[in-house]
Amino acid sequence: MTNEEFKIAMERHQHYLSGDVDDCETYRADFTGEDLRSCDLRSYNLHCVILSKANISGMDLSNLDFTLTDLTEAVAVGTNFTNSNLEFADLDGADFTNANFSGANLDDVFADKAVFNGANFTGAGLIQTSLRKADVRNAVFYNADIQADFTGAKTKGFILDGADICLTRF
Repeated sequence: MTNEEFKIAMERHQHYLSGDVDDCETYRADFTGEDLRSCDLRSYNLHCVILSKANISGMDLSNLDFTLTDLTEAVAVGTNFTNSNLEFADLDGADFTNANFSGANLDDVFADKAVFNGANFTGAGLIQTSLRKADVRNAVFYNADIQADFTGAKTKGFILDGADICLTRF
């Protein structure tokens, strides 16, 4: 996908968010399966965007709003989500190997079967987050606020130093 095609879709998406046109549901940005690595995602509100199976690997997506965004089966290897808001996002089955979520809000996120191998969650919030059967091997959760469900998750080598794990299920 070109940056110009992305820009046009995101301009239409603003109508979806504001509901200022008839049949606004058809204006929702859907980038299912697209390679967005050459697109400028930083200039837009990504709230409610569909990024299912999209490739956003290696991008700097820090300080962005991904609230209610669909990232199911997305590929985001090495992507920087520092201080981003992913509240209520769907990350089911996505690959976030070596991604950075430092200071990010992942409250109420559904991330079952997602891969976070080597990811950094330092200072992140993971309240009521579902990580069932996720791969969090070698992930770092320094000083994170965690009330998550890790049932069946692969946790070998993950670090919880300083993390508040009250009400967390393993």
